[in-house]
Amino acid sequence: MKLLFCNWCFLPIVQAEPSAAPPAKDIDSIITNPKLRAESGSKSKWSLSADLVYSGSSLRTPFGQERPNPSGLQAAQRVKMLGELSARYRWSPEASVQFGTGAQIIAPFNGGDRSWEFKTPFVGYNRFFKKYGSQMRASFVGRLATQENERKIGQQGSLSSLYRFVVPFPSVNLNIGSSSTIEYVVFDPYEDVAKGTYDWRAHWLVPFVEYSCTDWLQVRSALALAGHTRPRNRESWSLHPTPIFQSLGLGWVVRRDIYIYTYLAFDPENIRDDAISVSASANISLF
Repeated sequence: MKLLFCNWCFLPIVQAEPSAAPPAKDIDSIITNPKLRAESGSKSKWSLSADLVYSGSSLRTPFGQERPNPSGLQAAQRVKMLGELSARYRWSPEASVQFGTGAQIIAPFNGGDRSWEFKTPFVGYNRFFKKYGSQMRASFVGRLATQENERKIGQQGSLSSLYRFVVPFPSVNLNIGSSSTIEYVVFDPYEDVAKGTYDWRAHWLVPFVEYSCTDWLQVRSALALAGHTRPRNRESWSLHPTPIFQSLGLGWVVRRDIYIYTYLAFDPENIRDDAISVSASANISLF
């Protein structure tokens, strides 16, 4: 406090203390679900993210090169490892953008071609937030087709979106939620449509449930109830329904930025050892 002298009196001048800046928002106070946290990436401004998916063979022939087709995709299914590596820039605790590329290896543990093939550069936007008591993710991705088998049928790229929400019930260690994905494949308009497979694919409703056995282990199951594709050679906008399929497995919380899901994928109406595939996925962030 200072005193200001004038002809009449001494006037005290009180200097206001500078107001403290509001604390920065922490994404971990918004997202507590382990899988969503790992998908959101590192909390650093710049980081690296890797998403891996191993689509394995059946329980009957675990070392085979062909795999069951529980999702009903039209293309032949090969055992393969898919990966995406990206740089992530986080411009706010809730939102980030990614720039990266994908890679795949056919039959990595089954005597196939073990060379990595880099493909499909992409850019994506992700937002993780909380609304109405639910933890949510909204993502949008654009990809450029670079593989020979994609280019020879006129495929130029794709646009896709993913939306997922989780409602936690911490008193019973339970999470219940659902996700939906929509993909539009862009083709050369002058290419013969008979060469393509589909130009729209969607899984509208994929509910899931997670039970946390411990802080590092979850039992997780998801059921793809409503899915459609639109074959390119159809003149109308009629959609072709895809079969229902389910996954059941274990989620491993290695740490905040690493989540691994090992699971079985199958048609719940056709459960046989030669129709159940063994698969795994991982979300990994560095720095």
